[in-house]
Amino acid sequence: MPQRSWFSRSLDRTGFRCDRAGLLVGLVLGLGLLVVGAAQGQIIIPPGDNTPLVSPSPSPEDAPNGQQALPEDAQDGQQQPAVPKDIADAPSTPPTAPPKAAPATPTVKDIIIRGAYRVDPETILSLLRFNIGSPLSSGDQVGETERLIADGLKRIFRAGYFADVDIVINDDNEVIITVVENPIIRKVAFEGNKKIEDTILESETSVRGGQILSRRRIQRDIEKILTIYQRRGRFLAMVTPQIIEHENRRVDLVYQIVEGDSTRIDKIFFLGANSFRHSTLATVLLSRADAFWRFFSGSPAWDPDRISYDEQLLRTFYGTQGFHEAIIANQVTEIAPDRSRFFVSFLIEENTRYRLGDATIATEIPDLDIATLESHLAQEGGLGIDRGDWADLTLITQYADTIQLAANDLGFSFVRVDFTIDRTSDASTSDTAGGSANGSANIDANGSANIDANGSANGDATQADDKRIADAPSSETAPEGIAPEGIAPEGIAPEGIAPEGIAPEGIAPEGIANVRYTITRAPPQYIERVLISGNTVTLDRVIRRALLFNEGDAYNQSLVNQSINRIRQLGYFEDIQVQAHAGSVAGKLVIEIAVKEARTARINFAFGVSTVTGVVITGAFGENNFRGRGQAVDFQLSLAQEASSARLVFTEPSWRDSPLSYSYAANYSLSDYSSLTYSIATISFTFGVGTRINDHWRYSTNLEYAEITVSDLHDDASDSVRERAGTRHTVVSSHTFRFADFVGSSFPRRGLSWSNTLQYAGFGGNASYVRLRESLSHTYFFSDQLSLQSALTGVMVVPAGKALTVTERTLLGGNSFRGFTYGGLGPRDAEYGDALGGEYAAVLASTLIFPVGLPKDLGVRAIAFLDTGMVTGVRQSVIDDSQILDNGSVRIGGGFGVAWRTPFGPLQFLFPRALQKESYDSEQTFLLSVGG
Repeated sequence: MPQRSWFSRSLDRTGFRCDRAGLLVGLVLGLGLLVVGAAQGQIIIPPGDNTPLVSPSPSPEDAPNGQQALPEDAQDGQQQPAVPKDIADAPSTPPTAPPKAAPATPTVKDIIIRGAYRVDPETILSLLRFNIGSPLSSGDQVGETERLIADGLKRIFRAGYFADVDIVINDDNEVIITVVENPIIRKVAFEGNKKIEDTILESETSVRGGQILSRRRIQRDIEKILTIYQRRGRFLAMVTPQIIEHENRRVDLVYQIVEGDSTRIDKIFFLGANSFRHSTLATVLLSRADAFWRFFSGSPAWDPDRISYDEQLLRTFYGTQGFHEAIIANQVTEIAPDRSRFFVSFLIEENTRYRLGDATIATEIPDLDIATLESHLAQEGGLGIDRGDWADLTLITQYADTIQLAANDLGFSFVRVDFTIDRTSDASTSDTAGGSANGSANIDANGSANIDANGSANGDATQADDKRIADAPSSETAPEGIAPEGIAPEGIAPEGIAPEGIAPEGIAPEGIANVRYTITRAPPQYIERVLISGNTVTLDRVIRRALLFNEGDAYNQSLVNQSINRIRQLGYFEDIQVQAHAGSVAGKLVIEIAVKEARTARINFAFGVSTVTGVVITGAFGENNFRGRGQAVDFQLSLAQEASSARLVFTEPSWRDSPLSYSYAANYSLSDYSSLTYSIATISFTFGVGTRINDHWRYSTNLEYAEITVSDLHDDASDSVRERAGTRHTVVSSHTFRFADFVGSSFPRRGLSWSNTLQYAGFGGNASYVRLRESLSHTYFFSDQLSLQSALTGVMVVPAGKALTVTERTLLGGNSFRGFTYGGLGPRDAEYGDALGGEYAAVLASTLIFPVGLPKDLGVRAIAFLDTGMVTGVRQSVIDDSQILDNGSVRIGGGFGVAWRTPFGPLQFLFPRALQKESYDSEQTFLLSVGG
């Protein structure tokens, strides 16, 4: 094969293939075409190509303004191909230089997202305010798109999905967004929190397992946790988040909590309070100043909500004491520099104090007789305050409700009771205020009756607005050990000057408040719906069955008030609020009942020493709202040297939402008192059924099976005791009527209760008797610290075919008759000294409880008591009558003591004396009891 030249090989590589002869012919033809084209002034265009290489030269006449015309391509600023020299050298006017074309504006060519695996790229693009085609700046200038790109970086970062975000523009005008995704949280935990449960913290925080880690959310949750601690008075609490990394970019989030000490209230001041001791006002508040005994009585930690509520408590207290125009101007709270204690000041303007003058009733209803109404009111206890007493705003308002209820009882359903208070001060000025008691739209379950039924807030017409200066701690604090500015040292009024309008030295100007109640007809209103909220555990039907009204009934404010009291008596709720709103049409009301559930479960444990039972350990578990159905479960266990017991009770208070109730009970007890010559063990099972007749009366019946064993007889046990030795089976049926009536609002003013129980044993077993027990109790509460209780109890046991034994008679002593040991009074075996019990017993016990001058929240009160009674009667005994010591005389025991309500349960230290006794009785000079 002949060798080919480099040129031929190059043509082959370009796709052309030819020989030398063909190449020579092509060159000759090309040169010929060039010569012909030059002669014609143009270049010949090869066939098939319509693009001119050189345009024909226009004549000078065609050039505008005498200028040499330029080729069209030259006008476009494009480079021209070479032309023959003779044409280029032809004389002509030099051409003008062509203008430069404006450069094209660069734009965003593409948006590329890198590193997004879980987050949809569309989500990232939605956060941008530019897109493909947006113009970019050139040179060193920063254009709008660049600013939007910088803004997009911030917006993507703030979305919380990414730990890092980077945005760059490459040389190809592509926007490249590189993200590093936040890890996924596996679980969230709290460590170091002892005072606040995990469930409470979880309910207030938002970060959960399975979410993307967001440092912004974590920071918000830290602030919420600190707020929770601050509201509980722990301003030194600290929260540190810890992130524990795992595989596949998953992490555990742990909040490390240092709770710190409570920020306590160091001092509470009452500036302007001249009519009451500061110690008296302090007992009104929920907040407490720090003291050494707070370990026993509760925490004095600062709580802003509690402080705000204390203001209302002070207003209510002053209103009950006749200060209708008292103003709690504001409340100032200062925190010490070390944030360890608070100073709280209440600024008070007492103004005039009013005594009750005349309380009259008028009616605009012709058929309503005032004399009949007043007679009915007298049977219900009257106004509760008398002429000359301090005009109690709470009782005045509540009496309007009582009048309305009395009118309802007399058959007048739709009535309105308004009241006006005509106040006259010593300066002979008068001020009339009004109120209403019909159809209350906002009822306070704690006994406050300051808002009327039609939405009018004039129940306390003279209440001034709250002028609080600060709700939160001020940033300005006093130096260590110095009271904050505006707060006087303890016991010293600021600058020694009483506020304007208040008499100095505790003497407030007095006046008379005359109250006039007016009864008018109210437009008919009916209940359209009853809505219940806030009951997360308690079922709706448990609340509804306590109501005395239903949908469709006529609206009756008194029935609403009674219903709220019945709901409160259930003990399931710590707060109850009721509001009445207009319904779908005129004359219809929607009743909203909002409750706040209380803790109904209880676990108690106590250890102590009792002079009756010796060393005692007690434990109890109870649930008063089992499964939210209102059922009660109670288990009690007591282990002692001389008496032990265990008891389990289940109670259904409303069978199928009816007034019927039933209960089961199992009981075991073992008594081995040192004062007796034997021990008694009892196992019993009880089934009971009861019904509520009305709000005051209740009936119940029980059937009990019991096995009673008398054992461990002492050598000196009497024949009567030995006769009873062994196990006896008893079936007892009992029937009980109970009556209870308590009058009062925030605390009972007086209470009366009575019970009658009739028992019959004889359906089988070894016992046959009839027992009748009567109990009457009356309590009068002078205040929540001072009360007097009197209780009269009588028991009679009559044999029914079989002789009574010592365990079936009545034994008194210990807590049942103070001053004597258990079984220490009454019939006794003359030879062996055994207590035989009596067939008849009666005791009148009176107890006075009064304060001892210690702070109220310490829970210590004094007791003075006097017990008078007797127990007698022993028939059909194996002991000859001559060997029984029983003269039926009256015994008296009395003494004093201290009651202390500790966090571990109530304790009583009593020092009784047998003031009147018989020579064979057994005394007791000290009585310590735990619980009860």
